[in-house]
Amino acid sequence: MESRKDAFANFWSLSVLLLFDLVLARIVALKIPFTDPLPEYNFPALEFAKTHHISSVFLPIGYSALLGLGERIFHGQAGMAVVGVTLYLVWVTFVWLLLQELGASAKQALIAAALFSVYPDIVLSMYKVMDTTLTSVLLLGFLTSIVYLVRTRDSYRADILLALALGVGITVRPNLVLLFPLTWFVLWRYKLPKKFLRAAGQFAIAVALYAAVTMVVHGSVFLPHNGPYNLFAGANEYANQGLNAMSAENSIIPALKDRGIVAVQHWDRPDSVPGVNDIRDLQYEHLYTHEAIAYMKAHPLTTIELPALKFVTLLRPDTKAHSIKSAAGMAKVLLACVFPAWALAFFLLPRPGQGIAGVIIPLTILTYIVPFLLTVSAPRFRVPIDVLCLVDITAMLFAQYRWGNKAKTSKALITAPGGYPASPVGTA
Repeated sequence: MESRKDAFANFWSLSVLLLFDLVLARIVALKIPFTDPLPEYNFPALEFAKTHHISSVFLPIGYSALLGLGERIFHGQAGMAVVGVTLYLVWVTFVWLLLQELGASAKQALIAAALFSVYPDIVLSMYKVMDTTLTSVLLLGFLTSIVYLVRTRDSYRADILLALALGVGITVRPNLVLLFPLTWFVLWRYKLPKKFLRAAGQFAIAVALYAAVTMVVHGSVFLPHNGPYNLFAGANEYANQGLNAMSAENSIIPALKDRGIVAVQHWDRPDSVPGVNDIRDLQYEHLYTHEAIAYMKAHPLTTIELPALKFVTLLRPDTKAHSIKSAAGMAKVLLACVFPAWALAFFLLPRPGQGIAGVIIPLTILTYIVPFLLTVSAPRFRVPIDVLCLVDITAMLFAQYRWGNKAKTSKALITAPGGYPASPVGTA
């Protein structure tokens, strides 16, 4: 097992890296201005900063509440920047932790985390009001916890960490609730002790955390109401055009017009008071669900084609915002190659000592992607997946070529006969 002295040295090295990243964050702040906040996040955040309350029930409130807390403590835009930089540092830490859980040594993980520290989309997100980095942190935290759970087998601390990651995750992106069945599958697949009790405990802790956050922030437990909105945006006569242009959400107004409804989009107003004819108004919730289902039934072939188009949209480079001839556009093209490269590496590179990774990472990616194929899709939603793919490729390369220090045996997942991980050497 790793000694306390080694553990201290490893965290000291990580601290030095995070200090370097703080300097990098300051340099980025001097070179790149703070992006105007997206109103769907900014209005609830401002409300929470002023009143300790978010009245809107349209969108998830986890990210907006975090922004509002930062604004209240550090006052205004500076608070948003502090939240962005903090999430960036947490993100780097989880990259470092996950790589070690996948078999890399602390030295290997530190070198890789240093390279990941300059990942363009995450670095630039520090000074944007967008939930990209937070979503990536949550997926990294989920994978770190679940691999740790399988590796330790009977450590209930891993169950708690996993439940916390899921509970926080669904306050930010409710579709992450689909990760629950994935955790139950892992408990069954790897024959972990007391699997039914642990599954129930994980679920109870995560739900209790979600309920507590929504009660504190909103005043009562609620589920966001943007699901039908997103479903209809991705299933109507204009969804194809919207996806080709920028976003399927742009299809809602013309689709409603064809149904005799004149609706508008007032992004300059808070979600809680959108206006009588605003497309976010809760009066349209049942209409969205009914019309989306009716459209899918009436156009079965298109219903099959649209998810394929949404998948292409998710994977394509974001050249709508950046010209392909610009430096940013070329960077987007390169980043769009990450997922295909991972798919290739997944089949070509072996995984010595990484049995769980070959199962849980592809399933996590699939679980994350599916909701976007049914609703709305955009290249920015792919960023957390690109990060997971690069982390996995890095771990596979370390395992294959033994770059840097050889991974500690106690950190590797030794696969027993039958495909199940045995107790790590030295920890049984």
